[in-house]
Amino acid sequence: MAVGLVYSEMQAAAQAAADAIDPLQSSLRDLGATIETEAGKGFKGQAAAGFGEAINAWFDVAVTLGPILEGYSQSLMYVAQEHATNDTEQATRAGQLNERLGGGPR
Repeated sequence: MAVGLVYSEMQAAAQAAADAIDPLQSSLRDLGATIETEAGKGFKGQAAAGFGEAINAWFDVAVTLGPILEGYSQSLMYVAQEHATNDTEQATRAGQLNERLGGGPR
């Protein structure tokens, strides 16, 4: 069984991840605004304080998703480009070696 990389698919995945960053951040902003306005209606006293702490902790982590997704997208694009370059170089060198060994051009 052969394993191969389809570089265009890797690049498409990288672009999809990059394209998801703005909608994700927009959704998080909208969610934050909704929680801020709606949470006050249902929680009072200690419950409100506890809920506020929990939501703040959740958002502290959630806001890191955008930069993580951006880094993932960049890394995936780099890997796709690097592998495509390596494959091209390897094919060229294999052809040169084949010619030296008397196999003629590929």
